[in-house]
Amino acid sequence: MTAKIRNYLLTGAFLLYLVLFLQLSAFDLSFSEYLTSVRYEPFVLWGKHIGVLPASVISGFAFCVIARRFEGKHRYLCMTAACIACAAAAYYICTMLWSRPYLQCASGAVLLVLLLRKAAENIPLNDETVRICQAGILLAACSVSLTTVLKVIWGRPRFWSLSMDMQEYARWYEISGPVWFADMNKSFPSGHTTAASVILWIRYLPELDQRMKGKDIFLTVFALLWIVCTALSRIMAGMHYISDTMAGFAVCFTVYLLIDRYFIRQSSET
Repeated sequence: MTAKIRNYLLTGAFLLYLVLFLQLSAFDLSFSEYLTSVRYEPFVLWGKHIGVLPASVISGFAFCVIARRFEGKHRYLCMTAACIACAAAAYYICTMLWSRPYLQCASGAVLLVLLLRKAAENIPLNDETVRICQAGILLAACSVSLTTVLKVIWGRPRFWSLSMDMQEYARWYEISGPVWFADMNKSFPSGHTTAASVILWIRYLPELDQRMKGKDIFLTVFALLWIVCTALSRIMAGMHYISDTMAGFAVCFTVYLLIDRYFIRQSSET
């Protein structure tokens, strides 16, 4: 596929997604009312604690791979960053199981670092693999940070915070911010969906591990199912509307495309 055709396809896909977003956003309230009425608690818990993990787990794994390239201070810094990312992942998992998971969170973070470090040893170390791992870190950091900033700017009330008469309801294009600390007014975009969308990075796995060769379609379908399930779970929890989750995915996917084009492809061509 030539670059020109690829650009046309991406432009068409973005326009189609925009039309779909505008159409579905009209059903924000009704869709949230329905899903919250059929709330399935295990699915809600999965979306809250497990669905969000790709951003931190992928970052932790990427830092473990990159750390192999350095010695001394730089290696220590990379492993420290991996530990921080794994601590975030352990926090989400442990808070699902225990009310005060301080010790469990620390133990889980150490265990996850050891597992990711072991997995990182199987990755061949060269310029291409390092660049792909750097892309994973950039994808997680940039997309989550951008979503966090947009949440503060928008200040949209969550569905769960609305009163019976729905007077506080605001459409996605109604900016009410900035809101700094009121979490119940940080509905748009969905941070959990953005973090879940970082799983798109696994599409690079065939370039890191020979065992993943030929599994591109499986990896893509798995990533999309993960994102959709996380998005539906957050709507079911009453924390987001469908427009929030679609915007959260759009943020991460846009960052993914930019990194793929200007960091991965451009660097490999030079």
